[in-house]
Amino acid sequence: MTKSGFAASLVKTIVAGSVFVACAGPGEPAGGGTNETEATGQAIVNGTVATSNPYGIVDLWMYAGAYSQCTGTLLNSRWVLTANHCRLAADGQSLLPGSYFTASNTLTVNDSSPYVYGDAIFSHPNLDVALIHLASALPGTDSVTNVLGLQQAQEWKTKTVTCYGYGGDTHFASSGWAPNDILRFASSQKITDDDGTRKDFGLGSGIWMVLDIGPGNHQAEWEGDSGGPCFYTDANNNRYLVMVFTNFIWYGAYWNPINSAGPSAIGFRDWVWQTMMGAPVPLGGQSAYGPGIAAPNQNNLQVFYTGGTYIYEDRWNGSNWTGLASTNSPFASGVAAARRDNSNSFVVTRRSDNNFYWAIAKMSDGTVGTWKSMNKVLTGTPAAVSTQDGSNYYTYVFGRGTDNKLYWSRYNGSGSPSAWTAVSGGTIASDPTAASPAAGSVYVFTLTSNGAIQYARLSGGSWQWQSPAFPGYFSYVPAVTSSGPNQLDLFVHNAPDHLIYYRKWYGEWAPAWTYLGLMTDMTAIPGVTSRAPGRIDLAFMASGQGLSYAKIGY
Repeated sequence: MTKSGFAASLVKTIVAGSVFVACAGPGEPAGGGTNETEATGQAIVNGTVATSNPYGIVDLWMYAGAYSQCTGTLLNSRWVLTANHCRLAADGQSLLPGSYFTASNTLTVNDSSPYVYGDAIFSHPNLDVALIHLASALPGTDSVTNVLGLQQAQEWKTKTVTCYGYGGDTHFASSGWAPNDILRFASSQKITDDDGTRKDFGLGSGIWMVLDIGPGNHQAEWEGDSGGPCFYTDANNNRYLVMVFTNFIWYGAYWNPINSAGPSAIGFRDWVWQTMMGAPVPLGGQSAYGPGIAAPNQNNLQVFYTGGTYIYEDRWNGSNWTGLASTNSPFASGVAAARRDNSNSFVVTRRSDNNFYWAIAKMSDGTVGTWKSMNKVLTGTPAAVSTQDGSNYYTYVFGRGTDNKLYWSRYNGSGSPSAWTAVSGGTIASDPTAASPAAGSVYVFTLTSNGAIQYARLSGGSWQWQSPAFPGYFSYVPAVTSSGPNQLDLFVHNAPDHLIYYRKWYGEWAPAWTYLGLMTDMTAIPGVTSRAPGRIDLAFMASGQGLSYAKIGY
């Protein structure tokens, strides 16, 4: 299908003034004055025309007995965040027969723009927010990672946010509204967490954001901008998606808007993660230790766990799990794994003699090579991560010494790993976990003696400690991976409620933890990896279910 098929009909519809819906409609009076009125719908009137679209903003068209235009944001290449009132007629998790969504992301959308269909819609139970799943990825959007940038906004009151939309460039008037299909943006200050009418649906403070656009400044969201994103960018150029635009508040007349409003990301980010994650997949097997997981390439996964007498392996071959198989390797701890190359993973565990042992596991058939001692008495479960360093590709292994020092060794792909070296300047009170956010850069997370999270960072060939990175008491060392360049993704297992929480690093840490509601009843820290930008794979032990797998961002 091309848009030309319904573009002509759309023009006729506007002229006739009949069935066209522009995501707009009068609302109830807003608090703060009898002359103020609220509307659901929207566009950036006289906003600045965008010259690039690096943030994955899309122009959405839906047909369900009438045409509707809105704006959305790609959370990754297959998921779009928008306003729920844009959906018109949908049955909760799928589009009704005869209806469809299309999404395009060119700066000016026309009949020749690339587009994809949406194949499912999920509506937030309380807020005017929806997720659309695309049947295929839009070209060139594989690197979009907004799903990991959803953040709360209370800390950013009075700070400037920038909102984007494909809406019309004129205010609503009796002559009708014409679609624009040109991406525009406008910047405004956040002034409150409550729009005076919506309150917070019992979800806590800060669920709504209101932006001060000021009367007569003509930088207002309007028809067609519904569902568009509002971003806050900090001093280090880290971008956070903090609001979905759904409402404007005008004073006396449609053409004199004073405020824009919408749900803050704090109100829907957990729901977004849970919806995109879906139900965990049971793989079988029980263990007291957390599993290891590695991604040799974007299509494959290898999961290792310690069960019974031996280490077991399961493999994702791009379409299904091959099933658990024994590696015939004994163990005395959990197991760690890291990508070695496009076809193999590096696997390491501790045995009963308290030495670490390593081997190479083939993705193609699951065979594991000879296990070799790393000749160092250490405690607990090891950590492993691979990183590029100049022309070399190293796999680093970390362990906790009997002296509570952090020790490391590295393997360059041939011979044996290097001699063990202690990271000076710090002591640890837990097993380590590790990730590499950039070439030659490694972060190793541990707990302090009082339960705070600390990390040691390798950069430029030298180590530095950051302690504590997160004060407070944590029961387990966090799991960590890197889902994109210069990014870290931290997962903390909270022992009292057996839930898991997430925090993002973009050069600075996100201001709050995100609760992942579906990851319940975990009995050990998960194994995490990332096989594509903006996507995370988790393997974990679940109470009553055993070894399980979940994914975020697919």
